[in-house]
Amino acid sequence: MKPILLDFPHEFTTERLRVRCPLPGDGAMVNEAIRESQDELKVWEAYFVNLPSVEESEERARRAHAKFLLREDLRLYMFRKSSGRFVGSAGLHRINWDVGRFEISYWIRTSESGQGLVTEAVHGIVHWASDHLHARRIKICCDARNLRMLPEPLRGPDLPPQVPPNQYWVQQDGGLESRHFGLLHVSQIRGVVVGLLHGGPTFTIEHAPYAGPL
Repeated sequence: MKPILLDFPHEFTTERLRVRCPLPGDGAMVNEAIRESQDELKVWEAYFVNLPSVEESEERARRAHAKFLLREDLRLYMFRKSSGRFVGSAGLHRINWDVGRFEISYWIRTSESGQGLVTEAVHGIVHWASDHLHARRIKICCDARNLRMLPEPLRGPDLPPQVPPNQYWVQQDGGLESRHFGLLHVSQIRGVVVGLLHGGPTFTIEHAPYAGPL
């Protein structure tokens, strides 16, 4: 089946978050979060070096909405269920529908960081991808200087014992060190995202060159 014909939910919820695809009109709230968080974000992503205008953020949201409908890229916006406040952006990218391969990315606004929301969002995204997108391969790539952006159990110098060594590697690219993690079957990754994929399919990682920052 052509990806554009795939039907799946465009939003889901976790304990504290509502996660949905971008919509027209989202640009202003995203721009506000970028302005609040630029000092941290610009270190890791070139897009944030120059502050976008509200119009540019709105254009970006609308393009993301269009790509979501085309199933070319699945950006997701995260909101506090309790207040409706926009807390950050996530998504599944570099998609290969033929093999069910995806790459997770995310950023969170400064005032919402350090509260476990990224770990919660990743948990929800992988459940969503497994249940509705027939995901078989999911990976997270991270600049080794930015381990704070990883779900909490992956931040330390040693891997959790549930992550087999052949599902993790460090790559040097232009003098920068990148860490790559594969999210596997729940029996292997309970230390990564607790309770992930109960009874779900096995996840393996595709050993492919790192193509850039998240």
